[in-house]
Amino acid sequence: MNGLILKDLYNLKGSTAFIVLLTVLFALLFSWEMPEGMVLVSAAMAASLVSGSFSYDHSYGWNAHAVSIGIPRRMIVTSKFEIGFLFVFAGVLFGLLLALIFQITMGMSIDAHQMLSASAMSLGVGMVASSVICAVNYYVNPQRAQLVSTFFTAVCVSGSIIVCNTMREYLPNLPMSVSTMILASGLVLFAVMYVVSQRKLTHSDL
Repeated sequence: MNGLILKDLYNLKGSTAFIVLLTVLFALLFSWEMPEGMVLVSAAMAASLVSGSFSYDHSYGWNAHAVSIGIPRRMIVTSKFEIGFLFVFAGVLFGLLLALIFQITMGMSIDAHQMLSASAMSLGVGMVASSVICAVNYYVNPQRAQLVSTFFTAVCVSGSIIVCNTMREYLPNLPMSVSTMILASGLVLFAVMYVVSQRKLTHSDL
């Protein structure tokens, strides 16, 4: 695995445990009647960890140090988007596992199609969240970037909860076609944010 990714995983091990606890709490509180929503909440929470990795880098002047020892700027940006995707993917898997355990424990029937559809949608939403957080941290000064990232994360998590409640009332069955469109949109935006972030760091003074 890329050493830059391992660095972020090591730095965020404490934050990860905290996010996992919050994810379980929010998922159970707001997705009690709709376990599929647990996947969406988990993905949104996982995306917030990317902001923490930038916080560590800004605090210790990591980018300037990395470039000074010969690490390409392109690799620095790539590692951030890779860690963002890994966190979101792990969040989707964790949410899916949490939802399955909840349904089995409560004696509820498991709708495999619904769980798959919710996972696809959650992956798309999480990729949007993580990529936007990355781009914000490259385009905004460190102090303001953390505020914007925190606000954006709060919007994503609260938005996920609102979506869960709305789906529970008006759209109990999530069409796979809708989830596929959201996932595709997430992939496109993820790619766009990656390109603009690469361009920004390439021309930035460190």
